[in-house]
Amino acid sequence: MSDAVTECAAVVRKLHETVRGAIQSRALLEVANADKGLLAAFDNSYEAHGLMAIRHSLTHMLLMQVVRCWDTHRTDRASFPSLLARLDRPGAAEAVIEAAASWNPGMEREERNRELVRRLLSEIREGVESMLSGDQEARLSRLRDFRHTYVAHNLTITPEKLPFYSDIFGLLDDTIPLAAKADLAILGHHVDVGDAHAECVRQAEAFWAAVRVGQVTIQVDLDGDRDR
Repeated sequence: MSDAVTECAAVVRKLHETVRGAIQSRALLEVANADKGLLAAFDNSYEAHGLMAIRHSLTHMLLMQVVRCWDTHRTDRASFPSLLARLDRPGAAEAVIEAAASWNPGMEREERNRELVRRLLSEIREGVESMLSGDQEARLSRLRDFRHTYVAHNLTITPEKLPFYSDIFGLLDDTIPLAAKADLAILGHHVDVGDAHAECVRQAEAFWAAVRVGQVTIQVDLDGDRDR
């Protein structure tokens, strides 16, 4: 494997890890927000402060994970702009395309794989450039400024435009397909995003169900103490 392919693969593996984490954070948030039994169990309780802190932390974690994928290029950053910068080096894209020829040895699919990667690299570039322009870039800018001011740092200047809550989820929705294409183009791995999301939802449902049961038990015990 050439140095160019190795460097691109390192970025894509980190992107995959970040996006998978974002999918899990989103699932935990969405399941909690939709679980009326969970919210009712904590309603007007002292423990609700902890639940609120967890949900708040998950929101900040999700924002950090998604925006991280779009950080401006630096050699030590695993982001889509950094991936494109590596692919723009002389011979890098060609090396990635040629590496795809070895995915299925003995199956005579070399040229088909090369053509697939050519198409995927073109779609990734088009998608990234679209995300960094127009309304897409304005959304990313709102989220990035919020991260800098309230999450990653502690700045004293308030951003001109605060993000909408939906900006985080919209950016993730647009990031996931590009990450899946990068997984296939650079690593040769097909990732079923639907399966990954479904598994994260199952995990989130199991977690919050356990939390709800625990909270109900606490409330029963407290009520018993009050009766005595």
